[in-house]
Amino acid sequence: MRDRLTNKSAENLAQRPAEQLAKHLLGGNEKVRVAALIVRFALELCVLASLAVLATHLPVETWAQAVLGILLCITAAAIWGAFLSPKRRYEMSLVGRLVLEAGFFLSAALILAYINWPTVAIVLIVVATADRIALAFTR
Repeated sequence: MRDRLTNKSAENLAQRPAEQLAKHLLGGNEKVRVAALIVRFALELCVLASLAVLATHLPVETWAQAVLGILLCITAAAIWGAFLSPKRRYEMSLVGRLVLEAGFFLSAALILAYINWPTVAIVLIVVATADRIALAFTR
């Protein structure tokens, strides 16, 4: 029985060397995942904030900017909640979720570049990419 368990462990290591290496390098897997989820939530708030800021830069009256900002944020939050959140209503393939998620972050970065905050846009993309990698390796 012991040999069987040892062989099974060896097979698991051989099947997923990148995942095993990442777990070894990341150390406390659960702590890293919690930290990555906190960063993910902050990134989601950044996406919503970028939409609200975009509305303030539109050439319309102030009341229309406020209404558009609220509508953009509600729409984005509803789409994120329906397709990307852990308690999502609709299932998509992993590729579909990654494409939609990338679309959100790239849109936010483009908005930040449009309002002349290119450094913040680059930081957003780098942090979102690093966070996605951390989440992928801490499943």
